[in-house]
Amino acid sequence: MVKTKLYEEYEVQLLIQMGFTRSQATVYLSLLKLGDTDSKELSKEANLSSQQVFRIIRELQEIGLVERELIMKPYKFKAIPPELGLKLVLTQRLKQYREMQENVIESFKKAQWYFNKFAKPI
Repeated sequence: MVKTKLYEEYEVQLLIQMGFTRSQATVYLSLLKLGDTDSKELSKEANLSSQQVFRIIRELQEIGLVERELIMKPYKFKAIPPELGLKLVLTQRLKQYREMQENVIESFKKAQWYFNKFAKPI
């Protein structure tokens, strides 16, 4: 379990409600706090192992919330500002929910058609 500071717990919970894991939320908030930083400092701040931090950074990069500076090792990472990054996440989630809604409606239409076609009158 990732330990968070009390003042960060509210922000962690908000990010979890948006679909983040606790570890993703902790790493993202730690990056926002530290600014450009390497994995060693990030690992200390987030209270996670280096392996966990690298895995989570990859996940956050795939979402579009973290950038890696390509200068030299040790790599430096930075969080996309929340006003951009979280808008991106919410837009992606909204798209997923709309697709899910369309799939559910289509499934119910098919189920209703089968029911009407094959149901025997009482």
